[in-house]
Formats: sequence, structure tokens, C-alpha cells
Amino acid sequence: MILRDFPRPCPVPGWPSFVVDASGTELEYPERAGPLSIKCVFRGSELHAAGDARFVVEPGRYLLLNQGRRYASAIHSRRPVDTFSVFFRPGLAEEVQRSLTTPADALLDDPAPAAPAPVEFYERLYPYDDRVMPELLDLRSRLRRGPVDDGWLEERLRRLLERLLERHRDVAREVARLPAVRPSTREELYRRLHRGRDLIDGCYAEPLTLERIAAAACLAPHHFLRLFKAAFGTTPHGYLTRRRLERARQLLAASDRSIADVALAVGYQSPTSFANLFRRQAGASPSAYRRRHRR
Repeated sequence: MILRDFPRPCPVPGWPSFVVDASGTELEYPERAGPLSIKCVFRGSELHAAGDARFVVEPGRYLLLNQGRRYASAIHSRRPVDTFSVFFRPGLAEEVQRSLTTPADALLDDPAPAAPAPVEFYERLYPYDDRVMPELLDLRSRLRRGPVDDGWLEERLRRLLERLLERHRDVAREVARLPAVRPSTREELYRRLHRGRDLIDGCYAEPLTLERIAAAACLAPHHFLRLFKAAFGTTPHGYLTRRRLERARQLLAASDRSIADVALAVGYQSPTSFANLFRRQAGASPSAYRRRHRR
């Protein structure tokens, strides 16, 4: 099922698999339990609030939420926000996971178990990658070229789930590298570290401090600093700077906003300081970068 407008009522676990390819300026969904889903935005931003976690989905990131996760969603924008979300019917991820991990003879003996092992993904903002995003982009492109039947969509969503499960295994290897003795401790540290990194991704334009970011992760500031560097290869401030400049490059290439306006939009009060930092990091001034990428 393909929806070209935001669904009413809200999607809940139990719906069939479907895709939402929609644009809007004002949207509010109250907190509810949703199906396993991927959220993308190709223009603008969309907020998802899950408990005390806040995920701001913008171009360059996708959000993954598990089945049964309670969350609220909102869009408030003067310009249309282009969203693309995939919702998976209950049990589909478990079916795909079992087919990939169960020996062939066991699949022959019991092709459809009554209660397959549940799949729990790490809920976080993911940067665009070479596994999941190519599938999402190709799916969006194909759906925009014309109608498809449900059988074709079912096959494509199964392939997308295979890529998600591959990415999940990559994440499990990232978790294993964290400095902790017990696996459960490593998983909890990983979730908390990403809670802090998700705050940076969503609030990079604000004056973030180490104390505020560490508080979002429920960790002491120095403990958070040390673990963040071990997990991501950079400090929180280094990641914040990289995120700000990444967004600045997008704005320079895709909009006519002034350099001063771009600087403010990514968290720099001084256009001169922003321009100097941008030149050091990108190897070109903001105006030169804009001219090059516009060509």
C-alpha cells in the first residue's frame, strides 16, 4: 500500500506493510505505539519524541523505530517538508531474520513457527550508508515513476529488511568494541552514547555544552567524553563541528540563503568565525564552495 498523504488515523501495529511518500507544513500525531518503521526526510525536518528521547530527522539521516515503540511526531514548517517512511507489518522482520539465520533443514521441518524470536533493532538516527539508503532511494524513485502492485512491494520490503538486518549486525560489532565487561553493559552504554549523539544531530544549531549532551545520555561529563571518543573516534565537540559543517554544505549547495544566514542556521553567531572554520575544514570559502557545487 502506497500513501501520498499522511495517514489518519495513526498507523499502529497490526496494519499491513505500507509506504508514506508525503509532504506537509503542519502535522501532529499524538503519542501512540507504532509498527517497525524507517523515517526519512528529503527536505526540511520532522521531530519524533519517544519518551525522553528526541529525534530530529533531516536529510542525511534516517530513523529506525521498533514495533510497539510509543512516540509522537510533529512537523511545523513554513515550507513543505518532504518525508518518506516505510512501515513493516508485524512478524515480517522476524520471518526474514529466521530465513537468514536458520539452517535449511530446520526451515524445511518448520517453515512457519508459531512464535519466532523477536527482532529488536537499535533505535537511533543512522547516517546515510551503503546498505539501507540505496534501497530506500531506489524504492522512492520507483514508486514515483508509477503504480506498483502489492506483490512487487512485498518483495522490495523483504529486501530492505535484509539490508536492515545486515546493518544491525554492523551495529552489534560496534557495540562489542565498547570498553565494558558484560554484553548488557555494552549495549546500555551504546544506547546512551547514541542518545547524546542524537541530541547533537537534532540540536546542532543550539549552544550545546558537554554537560548538556552528557545529561541527555545519563552519564557523567568526563565518562561520556571518554566513551564517546572511544566509540566514535572523535570528541562530542568534534562531532558537533562536523555536523554543523555538514549541514552548512547542504544549505550552501541547495539554497540561496546568505552566508550569514547559513552561519546562524548551523549555530555560529559570527559569520567571520564560521567562514574561517569552513575554509579550514572544506578547503574553500563558503561562497567558493557554493559556486563550485552550483555548477
